[in-house]
Amino acid sequence: MGASALAGYDHSTLYRFAVPNPSSSHSTRFSCPSSNLTRRYINLPLAGWFETIALMRNDKTKTVEIAGEIMGTDAATTAEIYDAMMPMFNDDGHFKPAALAVLSRSFVDMKTLPAEPDVTKLIDESFLPSK
Repeated sequence: MGASALAGYDHSTLYRFAVPNPSSSHSTRFSCPSSNLTRRYINLPLAGWFETIALMRNDKTKTVEIAGEIMGTDAATTAEIYDAMMPMFNDDGHFKPAALAVLSRSFVDMKTLPAEPDVTKLIDESFLPSK
């Protein structure tokens, strides 16, 4: 990932792409880890996502300015939102074990499942950059 991948995009455009959660689901029939097409399909938006988050982390002032315009909030409120939200954004796409444990427990807490499932069996991180 390099800055050249984002050449031509202003911060406002990048911020708008970063706001939605990048989590997605897709059929395993389409997503075969050995498929170069699948890797390109997944890695291109991920590269942009990771670069956008890096830009937002490295330029809080500009991010707060743009986010404030978009959300219609003053600088102080937007800065507080930034401080609360930025730690939640993932830098490398890998799931955190503690977060997966919370997710697993939630199925029992919501009485969706009788026991905690092993959600790691549902995750394929083979297409992500190495940690």
